[in-house]
Amino acid sequence: MAKIFKFPHKNIHVAITLSRKARVLQDSNSEAAVGLFQQAVRYFISDALSSRAQIKSLLQENEMLSDKHKSEGQK
Repeated sequence: MAKIFKFPHKNIHVAITLSRKARVLQDSNSEAAVGLFQQAVRYFISDALSSRAQIKSLLQENEMLSDKHKSEGQK
């Protein structure tokens, strides 16, 4: 995680990196993946260069992971 912030990046670069890390973690640690996706969404929103389609995609993935995490918690 420290490598993400090692060099100065635009918010969109950090958001993309966070979402990639979340995709890697989604099967092994869905709670951490949800947190990373939420943070990625915050970075996309704060960056004027991000497009509406990218934000929508991250929100959909975040909802999917959140639902998965909730269903696993109920078991």
